[in-house]
Amino acid sequence: MRYYVLVFLLCLFVQGISIPEAYCQNSNNTVKIQSPPRVSYIKPNKTTLKQYEKFEAEITLSGTYINPFDPDEIEVEARFEGPDGKTLVVPGFYYQEYQRTLANNQEKLYKYAEPGWRIRFTPIIPGTYSYSIRIKTPAGMTRSSSQVFTVQPSRDKGFVRTSSVYPYYLQFDNRTPYFPIGTNLGWSNSSGTYDMDAYFNQFKESGINFTRIWLVEWHLGLEGSDRISPAFGGIGKYNLENAYKLDQILDSAAQKGIYIVLCLDSFSSLKQAGNPSHFENNVYNASRGGPCPNPSNFFTSETAQTYYQKRLRYILARWGYSPQILAWELWNEVDLTDGYNPSAVGNWHKQMADYIQQNDPYHHLITTSFAKPEGDNNIWELPEIDIIQTHSYDPRDTAETLSYWCGQKRARFKKPHLYGEFGIDSEGKLEKADKTGTYLHNGIWASSLSGAAGCAMSWWWDSILRPNNFFSQYSALAIFTRELPCNRQDLEPLKASRPRYSSAKLVSGYGTAILVPAGNWEEASQVSLFHVDSTGNLAEKEKINKFIQGTAHSNMKSPHCFELNYPVEGTLSVRVHRVSDQAVLTILLDGKNAFAREFKSGGGEGDWKEAYFNEEAKVYQNIFDTECQIIIPRGKHMIELVNNGADWIEIEKITLGNYVTALEPHLRILGLQTNDSACFWVQNKQSSWDQLAQDLTIQPVKDAQFDIEGLENGRYRLEWYDTQDGKILNSWTFSVTNKIALINVPELRTDIAGKLKKLTETAPPTY
Repeated sequence: MRYYVLVFLLCLFVQGISIPEAYCQNSNNTVKIQSPPRVSYIKPNKTTLKQYEKFEAEITLSGTYINPFDPDEIEVEARFEGPDGKTLVVPGFYYQEYQRTLANNQEKLYKYAEPGWRIRFTPIIPGTYSYSIRIKTPAGMTRSSSQVFTVQPSRDKGFVRTSSVYPYYLQFDNRTPYFPIGTNLGWSNSSGTYDMDAYFNQFKESGINFTRIWLVEWHLGLEGSDRISPAFGGIGKYNLENAYKLDQILDSAAQKGIYIVLCLDSFSSLKQAGNPSHFENNVYNASRGGPCPNPSNFFTSETAQTYYQKRLRYILARWGYSPQILAWELWNEVDLTDGYNPSAVGNWHKQMADYIQQNDPYHHLITTSFAKPEGDNNIWELPEIDIIQTHSYDPRDTAETLSYWCGQKRARFKKPHLYGEFGIDSEGKLEKADKTGTYLHNGIWASSLSGAAGCAMSWWWDSILRPNNFFSQYSALAIFTRELPCNRQDLEPLKASRPRYSSAKLVSGYGTAILVPAGNWEEASQVSLFHVDSTGNLAEKEKINKFIQGTAHSNMKSPHCFELNYPVEGTLSVRVHRVSDQAVLTILLDGKNAFAREFKSGGGEGDWKEAYFNEEAKVYQNIFDTECQIIIPRGKHMIELVNNGADWIEIEKITLGNYVTALEPHLRILGLQTNDSACFWVQNKQSSWDQLAQDLTIQPVKDAQFDIEGLENGRYRLEWYDTQDGKILNSWTFSVTNKIALINVPELRTDIAGKLKKLTETAPPTY
């Protein structure tokens, strides 16, 4: 009897019965009996569809395999030939249908039908398409007969691309400009995809068309440890429940017009400790059967790279069809991974971005991100990286910080730049104290009018934005930017003069000037000498670098020289925020030492406020928050800030006491312009989160004006917009002569936005 049973089982294998999913995941020690693959049945979702509509086909096949996610065991792909004669190869993917339910705010998935294979494809041009399915296993290869479907034209916009005429902005396939307005939505609560549906409904109501979602172990991740969830199968085997959830999210996003940066991994998976998904539970960890003995080895191990490319193949096969994916983000804040090595990480990014470009038929954009605002210039300059990102959490003036980085990234890289995360506190405490959402309001307006490809993305979607209904903050911005001419080649930063009063105003007594440095520690300033005028402003447009380098980085020293003119005896104070290793701040007054202090870092207790050890640099870096001050006599003087120590000093601000004699309106003006139009945001600088948090009175600005240069002469219409509801407050027409428009600012307590457009005789003014 046993003999007949064995013969019967052997016949089943010879006939090509595929091994079911449970067997694939739990029978790794089973001996495989090879049999040639075969396509049994193809079931398309439609034979007539619209341009950019999803085509999907269920594939019934036979073939022997243990791991359906490993293309070395079984490779399924479709070859599509379009009406233009071009052929696109799209990989297939293993699929499990589920039914989702919601009970007690918990999403549950239940398997529905048997698992199988799918092909997804998005037709870009109308016409007749033919396709065939190819299956390849170690036992052989087979191809199905050809089938056809018809694609009708549609008004769908298509995929998001870099602008074909202006590299700083984005557009759709039909060349319609796309300006992203949105916030992060990293992960959902326990209601899962139902929670995402609710967010997308709120987004649509508020004009939000963009978000950023993570694929990590606790949310939508594909590879993971069964310590985290029994739905994970280990390295090289993918979580079909999470994959199904992402299907639902992309379908919902398509219905609501939401586009997504899909972040494929985060630094936490390559940290030894910190959260449940740390490296101890990472399936790439050698102690879990993976190829990596330590986190940094992930970026250099050929075996790890092979596994990761197979994961990318599955991602491209299952979701590459979707126009809702704005970009693939390879890493969230990769510089926070343990043992971060810029060279190794840079090589890894190039390799993986190359793989995506070669295997993504739809050529989605590619990005990545860093915790440090400057990121890694070597990675940003890779031609394979399409979008530059900035992340920053800075308690200083939000509009000042964001506009600075937007301007820097635009000028250097000439690529679209998105502010992927921003806030005023990485823990969210200060954001929660900002009950009016002023930090959010100023951040999204400042970034949008400073040359970024879209508005800056707040991080606190669940703890701050939703509970306080701050999504409504985006509505006015969405209205204002709806017709932003970001497909104009001549769209440039606004050429605005400094604001001034319509008549001169003098200070009663002598005021204080505060200079706020900014910038990247590794970039030297192009200015050798700064001048501060009687209003307390820098005459130069270049920012003061906040890092004063020591002898360890003498090649990166930035000039910190100032020519100052004090009306009476005054003071100069330098606030030292942070010091790396050891530094000596020296202040020279007219070439002579006026002040010197050594700052030495270390662990434990000292004359610092906080100490931490930088693993990458192998040095202590300490926060001091100390004021260093000198007295300066009346008259003109040369001041130089020098670091005679080993490593860098980070300064927070430079304060000039008894310096200011003339008043300038405390306004910030940011904007963009072409030769016949302009859009701009004018902010009362006192309308900031910290001013409101301290219950300080905001002084309205009256009788202020500024000039916009570089406009064609002629008649123009100026419209002022309310930045809270997006409504036009008032408008009027006037003439521009000598290519200069004089803009009179209404009395301003908070902020206002303006649009300027040259009138034509044959058409009504539009923006």
